[in-house]
Amino acid sequence: MKRTYHRGNSGAYAQCPRDVAAGGQGNRHPAQLHRATVTPAQAVKGMTSSCEALHALIETSLNSDGRIRNSRPDVAGFIGYPIAHDAHHRGQVTRLARQHPLPQRAMFGMWEWG
Repeated sequence: MKRTYHRGNSGAYAQCPRDVAAGGQGNRHPAQLHRATVTPAQAVKGMTSSCEALHALIETSLNSDGRIRNSRPDVAGFIGYPIAHDAHHRGQVTRLARQHPLPQRAMFGMWEWG
């Protein structure tokens, strides 16, 4: 089953980058994890597997013509999509946090990645 993700207000949809990575390498991505029951170890394993598949796909693309099958326009656009998607969700969290005030340290916490 191919998942699609909305791209802003443009009405355009893109195939899930994880699906493109799995399909581009002839591999299957890990099964989707259920957010209510996933364990930290399962999450780490799934993210590691996805990271490895994306790394291999990007490396292959950069070593060839710079394109990724089923993705437009090129590898740079492919990498930019999850970054923009993450920023969109951070904006949603920020808006909700302002509507329902949280301690300031909670607001800064979402920017600490390490």
